[in-house]
Amino acid sequence: MAAAFFFTPLLRQRDKLDLGAIASWGLQGPMQDQSCPILGVWLFKGLVPGIAMDTSHCTTWDAHTRTLDCSFHSKSAIFGTDHNIDEETSPGPPVSSDKAMRLFSLLRYDVRMQFNERLTEARVTSVMFGSDLVGKLQEYAFIERLERGDVATRGPWMPKGLKLTKDMWVRNNYAQGLDQPPGTGYLLLPVLTPRGGVNEGNLAKAKAKAGPGQQALRFRY
Repeated sequence: MAAAFFFTPLLRQRDKLDLGAIASWGLQGPMQDQSCPILGVWLFKGLVPGIAMDTSHCTTWDAHTRTLDCSFHSKSAIFGTDHNIDEETSPGPPVSSDKAMRLFSLLRYDVRMQFNERLTEARVTSVMFGSDLVGKLQEYAFIERLERGDVATRGPWMPKGLKLTKDMWVRNNYAQGLDQPPGTGYLLLPVLTPRGGVNEGNLAKAKAKAGPGQQALRFRY
């Protein structure tokens, strides 16, 4: 029984997605609360191997506590079909999408975002096996913040030629503490908005990141 608990997630089925048809499959999840400040499909710029996040498939949005829980072993996380083409600003081990999906599924990896009252930034905590203990211990090494683009602290890791705007979010890693500039991070650029609008420029970036075929993967459930 214990072996089945740990290894059954590795066998979960996946669906292949055509990024060009994102308007037909994006934002189709059950979480449609317009009060959620980050409802949409967001391109990860500077992070691999993930391509995007569809927050309509996040598990819960609590408007009272301003807390969003997103499962990265479910349909909310979108990956490429191989290594992704991106300029990394949040360096990590060069793992393939297949290995990352298996690892997130095995760990039951979730991300918790608790927003401030102005809904302009959020504390980010990792949750594994239903516990945020590892995420809290991680804060002794670095602090993770999600910040709206127009109020975000500009770090030395920022991609050149991009201007921070209100419609994007910045995931900053403060390795030296919140009183110092962030050391690394990445951007979340809007691809599909709650009203169904497609940002063609950011969609083009997503297609370029996916590479030939412009295909993506996500868990079936």
